[in-house]
Amino acid sequence: KMPAMLVMGSFICRIGLVLAGFYFVGLGDWKKLVICLIGFIVARFAVIWYTKLVDEKMMQIKKEAIHEA
Repeated sequence: KMPAMLVMGSFICRIGLVLAGFYFVGLGDWKKLVICLIGFIVARFAVIWYTKLVDEKMMQIKKEAIHEA
């Protein structure tokens, strides 16, 4: 009934998990924290790139199926 609350709750939980992971991996060393941040950003771009490829492939399959019919 309240999608905004669900989205915000999910956002807060995900941010909390990421920050907790950074805290436990970094252990107060700024070099480790920077490496975590770089890894997080690279992983984010990798997931975005991969999901775009999957979406484009699915669109191509749908177009081919329409043309075959």
